Amino acid sequence: MKYKIISAQTEIKLENRVNIFLDDGWEPTGSMFILNYGGELGFRYFQPIVIG
Repeated sequence: MKYKIISAQTEIKLENRVNIFLDDGWEPTGSMFILNYGGELGFRYFQPIVIG
C-alpha cells in the first residue's frame, strides 16, 4: 500500500488534483483538512489518499 497527501491552495484545485488520482486508482482515506497559515499565506487544503 502507498500513502500520499495531496495539497492545493484552493478547494477547486484540490478537487481537480484528487480527481486525477482517483482516475489512476487512488482512494481518499480520512478527511480533507485545511490549515490557515494566516496573512498572505492564507489557507492550504489537504487530502490523504492510498493505493494498493
